[in-house]
Amino acid sequence: MKVTIHWLNEFIPNLRWDAEMTAEKLTRIGHETEPAGNDCLDVTTTPNRLDCQSVIGLSRDLAGAYDLTFTPPPAIKLATIKQIIPVIIDRSATEAVLADLLLGIEGYRPTKSPKIIRDKMTVLDLEPKDLIIDLSNIVAYETGIPLHVFDGAKISNGLTIRRAKKNEKIQLLNGQTLTLSPDNIVQESGGALVDLAGIMGSNNSAVGPTTTSLIVQAAIFTPMAVRQSRKILSTPAAKQYSRGVEQAAVLGSLERLSELLER
Repeated sequence: MKVTIHWLNEFIPNLRWDAEMTAEKLTRIGHETEPAGNDCLDVTTTPNRLDCQSVIGLSRDLAGAYDLTFTPPPAIKLATIKQIIPVIIDRSATEAVLADLLLGIEGYRPTKSPKIIRDKMTVLDLEPKDLIIDLSNIVAYETGIPLHVFDGAKISNGLTIRRAKKNEKIQLLNGQTLTLSPDNIVQESGGALVDLAGIMGSNNSAVGPTTTSLIVQAAIFTPMAVRQSRKILSTPAAKQYSRGVEQAAVLGSLERLSELLER
């Protein structure tokens, strides 16, 4: 995991160490860390520490170990977290879904991300795209909860989470078309597949230049379910789910996204 001192400072305001010292302090508490240039750190956390597989979790652990001030993102009440569209979890997939929250955002205007967001995308080795897509990637990294952004108008019929049918096909955001099996969990809307759960969305439900309505999904799919799909395509989200994620952070991930979007 890569993180900058500046990013850690957002959650530990009294952190005054340089990259070398911060790397040493993190290594001492079990997170093997090397300076990676430009105030950046390369951190390796152990698989059993799910609470530290994110920027916020790592900051909390570092602050607690050295009596520093940990400042979590502000808790905000989101009136738009509700059943904004019907969501059906088919019996075949109930054991694969641990949590599923949706955040509705209306009146969105696709826009370029500001420099502070683009800089964080560079740390993540990701190319900046649209503001909401960039923020969803950053929040996923900060909280450890992968987020999926749908064009709300394209899934207005609701979502059905189910197992794929044998030889069913899905065309993903990266242009790939994959042939699926019942080992894979998918999301469907209006009779069309819109997401390979825990892996990547389909291009038929993606945010585009004319998007004004957004539905952001914070879901937890079980490691076992995602590992089956990861055999045909591995993505950053798949890696997170395969390790396991903190269920308690689901609501906080949507709160953090909403907070950053309103800045």
